Amino acid sequence: MTIEWFRDLTIIIYGLVGAVFLIVIGIMAFSLFRRLQVILDSLKVTSSNIQEISTVAKEQMVRPIMQVGSVFQGITRWIEMISGYFKKSKKEVNDG
Repeated sequence: MTIEWFRDLTIIIYGLVGAVFLIVIGIMAFSLFRRLQVILDSLKVTSSNIQEISTVAKEQMVRPIMQVGSVFQGITRWIEMISGYFKKSKKEVNDG
């Protein structure tokens, strides 16, 4: 047995170990991909549920609150208009 034979044997062993290592890594990556695919699908479903909930909350809660706010704003403007009218009337009486 010469040194060239050991060199060739070492190269063959390293090649086989490398091939087995790559196959094992490939199998693990595929398994991880399948598990992550299930998780990503459930995240998609969850995000669509959250989107539906937020849409319903917006329609059921935010719009009525905005309507109440606009009513209060209208009342405030009406009071300001009336108080401005009375201020003008008092000013005319004091000036006259």
